[in-house]
Amino acid sequence: MIIIIEILLFVFLSIIAYQDIKSREVSWFLFPLVLIMIAAKGLFYEEAWQLAGFFVINFLFLIIQLGVLFIFYAFRHKKFENIINRKIGFGDLLFLIVLSAGFAPMFFEIFLTASFIVILLAYVIWRSFSKPGANKTIPLAGGLASLYMIVLISGYFIPAINIYNNYLIEDLFIGK
Repeated sequence: MIIIIEILLFVFLSIIAYQDIKSREVSWFLFPLVLIMIAAKGLFYEEAWQLAGFFVINFLFLIIQLGVLFIFYAFRHKKFENIINRKIGFGDLLFLIVLSAGFAPMFFEIFLTASFIVILLAYVIWRSFSKPGANKTIPLAGGLASLYMIVLISGYFIPAINIYNNYLIEDLFIGK
């Protein structure tokens, strides 16, 4: 059963990556489908209450990040403005919320930080080789979907990578 869930998850993530990178638009129905697959996969590794707790913690982390981003742009432009669809796309925001259901909290924070850096570097490199007038927006949801698939695939080859618990990260940083 889990193999079917994982195949569907990879199919949906691939579609998100393709659509976002190609046209900077993602079909809305993919977000709940990915959320269902992430939750179903997570239930093979953790209890439902634990996954719900992870989601709440990760969602609060996203709220704090968006709040800081909102305050940054308010100070920068000396007025409050809606940053959704101006600085960050609505689809990107929805995908971030969906991804918050797929990780233990410390793993999520590290994944997001590393992903933002990798996506930004890839975008800068891409822009340096693209024609003037090319699309200047960053395909955040597509990049996150691609990197999430890489993390999931890495878990098959490196069994210590379990995105549903913090043990690997605790061992690396705390040294248990």
